[in-house]
Amino acid sequence: MVLERVALTGASGMLGRHLLALCAENKISYLAASRTTWDLADWKSPAELDRLFPGASALIHAGALIADGRDTSAFRALLDVNVRSALCLGQWARQKGIPLVFISSATVY
Repeated sequence: MVLERVALTGASGMLGRHLLALCAENKISYLAASRTTWDLADWKSPAELDRLFPGASALIHAGALIADGRDTSAFRALLDVNVRSALCLGQWARQKGIPLVFISSATVY
């Protein structure tokens, strides 16, 4: 499989910035989404994801939210960002017939 254009969430994060550097180093075109371009708590429809990641041949989902475990008000945001967005992106990738890599460094905290 040749990666022509990789879509990446979490592009400004701990893993994402290194993945972008690898793409650039290997001359792989990429479409990057970070908190400034998309808050993962806001669900996107398949059409909106098509506009965000046009022509993607693969998706790497490295976006995550880390919250203070003592703040119970953050549970909804944690669910939206870390679970619902992964489900939404997975459904979109499956619909498009493109591979999805889910990777997160959130568990190290």
